[in-house]
Amino acid sequence: DSQFQMNGIKSYYWVITYFFLITFEMTYGKKLTSTVKMDSVWGPVLYCNLLAAGPMFMIGYVNGDYENIGEVMAEVPANGMMILIFSCVAGTLIGYTGWLCRGMVSATTYTLVGVVNKFLTVLLNVFLWDKHSTGAGIASVLLCLLAGTLYQQAPRRDEARKLAAAEMQAVADIEN
Repeated sequence: DSQFQMNGIKSYYWVITYFFLITFEMTYGKKLTSTVKMDSVWGPVLYCNLLAAGPMFMIGYVNGDYENIGEVMAEVPANGMMILIFSCVAGTLIGYTGWLCRGMVSATTYTLVGVVNKFLTVLLNVFLWDKHSTGAGIASVLLCLLAGTLYQQAPRRDEARKLAAAEMQAVADIEN
């Protein structure tokens, strides 16, 4: 990786930060969906967006993104505004489907599905741009995908207890 050769370990600051944030977010998200009673999937979607809005607006303010915002928005053509609105709706619906899926599977399975789906972006990068992973990097991604296909979700504790109790009852019935 040329960036690593130029900057050393500092090149991976955002990768390392992402790793810790995604670990926290996936675990917290699963805890939220399994312990907090929300009437629909829209509850966690809106809650997550609300939590993200504060830091997002603060970063935008610090970076000066809101200077002349009225003038800039007035200059956006109608088709640009339609694309912006579509992007907001699509992002919200992606959040909805993500929280819906997260409520159906374990945090590990959800993370695995997300990582496996990122392979398409890696593949596009290889075909469209000249700055991409080496052959060894692509082979590593393929190895991770193969490992992902072998993953099986462990049974939930309550299901395992019920299964064990049923097996013990079946053994007791056979012995009697």
